[in-house]
Amino acid sequence: MQKQFFNKTRQILSVFILLCLGNACSQTESPQVKVTHFISRRGDTLYDGEIEFRFISLNVPNFHIVEDPAGPKGEAWHRITEFEQKDILKTIRILGGRVLRMYTFSVIGGRNNTKELSHIQGIDPATDKPTFNEELFRDLDRGLKLAREEGIRVIIPLVDNWDWFGGDAQWAALRQKPEKAFYYDPQCKEDFKYFIFWLLNRKNTLTGLAYKDDPTIFCWELGNELADAPDAWLSEIAAYIKSVDPNHLIMDGQYQGYSFRNICLTDPHIDIVTMHYIYPFKNLASQAKGKKPFILGEFFETRRTIEKVLDDVIKQGLAGALLWSLRFHTGEGGFYYHSDFNGSSDSFQFPGHKNGCPSSEDEILDILRQKAYQIQNQTVPPLPAPEPPRLLPIHDPSWICWLGSVGALSYELERATSLDGPWEVIGKNLSENKKTTHPKIGVEVAALPLFADKTAEPGQTYYYRLRAYNASGYSAWSEVIRAE
Repeated sequence: MQKQFFNKTRQILSVFILLCLGNACSQTESPQVKVTHFISRRGDTLYDGEIEFRFISLNVPNFHIVEDPAGPKGEAWHRITEFEQKDILKTIRILGGRVLRMYTFSVIGGRNNTKELSHIQGIDPATDKPTFNEELFRDLDRGLKLAREEGIRVIIPLVDNWDWFGGDAQWAALRQKPEKAFYYDPQCKEDFKYFIFWLLNRKNTLTGLAYKDDPTIFCWELGNELADAPDAWLSEIAAYIKSVDPNHLIMDGQYQGYSFRNICLTDPHIDIVTMHYIYPFKNLASQAKGKKPFILGEFFETRRTIEKVLDDVIKQGLAGALLWSLRFHTGEGGFYYHSDFNGSSDSFQFPGHKNGCPSSEDEILDILRQKAYQIQNQTVPPLPAPEPPRLLPIHDPSWICWLGSVGALSYELERATSLDGPWEVIGKNLSENKKTTHPKIGVEVAALPLFADKTAEPGQTYYYRLRAYNASGYSAWSEVIRAE
């Protein structure tokens, strides 16, 4: 009887300990907030239901299509994968962000894109209406589904002022019109409204939700950096969006300046004002106060000034701020990289690295994470240990790559000659933040392979496994891969 009692007690204690350990592990995860309500506003304040909504996060221009090359192929314009979108969203969540801002939809004729990979492909001669790339929009469908699951909302700008992805000039060119006809010509405006109606009524192929009914979309932004858009166009398009979709807020899409346009502060259909790369912004905050929520839509700062900028975002009551810009793990191994500002890097790869570019990117991302929780009045949770990485197929031991783990600082690789071991460490403190200049296209890409097993003997069968590491600990081991 005593033995039975002892065994039963031990079982109960074991379950209790496991539950405690499970709770302890879950406390290291960043809070995941469900997307339930549409974001609303009252005066100059945003709300998620009855709770005030403020955020500090990042722009992810490539959330729906990738402009940057990945590794040796140098394929600069290509579709985004599910792994890459998940990597983005997990990164944003761990950084405390609740919102990401993607870039605009690509239009045929843009500087970077091809016809096959343009969201807006041309005019159908049979219907005389714009045509759209269904496969690319299905990639966005998937991104919105995954974002909803991670509790992240997405800002969607509708048109670009620039021609990187194709913008107002390329829209006008669909009708052989000059660039600025986009804002004045009745046919151009009709085409753009046709696209808006199609997009807002589009049913997500994975969730069944029409875009206009999906609270995962934070707001519609009239466009990116619309320096040339006349007031009348802003007002007309905002009113049209509201007539089709009364659920979502509308952001104006302003660019740079120390004053907001009056129409953006007074038009009843424009809910949020924004500005890019402007600091200090005290005058803008004062103008918006009591009228509209103000979001710093893009900013890029050095380690020396970023903390001050974000402190001012919080103190001056801005609704949100978005750092430019997050790049992420590629599906081939390593990270994507991007450079703007006359060749200076403006891409961040989480968790940041001491030798990263921009300088002190690890410190900048740490500050961003601290402030992302501070603006929500939340305690910063411990950084979670990474999830297990995934080794890619190994056809030659001299070429070993893997799909990286969010938040990993380094990796450890082991090898065995049998599936059951014994295992030996052949690589420690392995970095995936390795880049090189692509010889053909002259831009930075991931330097692959991530590891070469130089001690492998010809004809010998090898098995490999990998784990990731950061300051919070090691991941579990990856699935074992046999070198074929």
